[in-house]
Amino acid sequence: MTKVVFISNTHGIQSERIEKISKGLKERRPDIKVEMLDVQKHTDLLEKFNLHHGPFILIDDKLLFVGIPRLKMLLDKIDAQTKKKLDEQQKPAENEGKKGVAGDSKK
Repeated sequence: MTKVVFISNTHGIQSERIEKISKGLKERRPDIKVEMLDVQKHTDLLEKFNLHHGPFILIDDKLLFVGIPRLKMLLDKIDAQTKKKLDEQQKPAENEGKKGVAGDSKK
């Protein structure tokens, strides 16, 4: 399951916009887990991603936005990440089938 985390000040100037975007995201993609974290309580994330302040967005624990994008841009990025994750999961299965073929050519 894809996880989207909004990190910002919960009472800052962006909080209303973040609420609106996260609500739209939940409505359009109920299959996605959406979390909102207070940057003041999660300063470890600021350090981890070498940032000085929020807001920023993590998708599957990867920093993909600094600031708050439009909902369409966020949805497009989530779709791209989901496709990338599926492609990566399929590659090991494809490579398993190729191992036997390479071994057969040594006659």
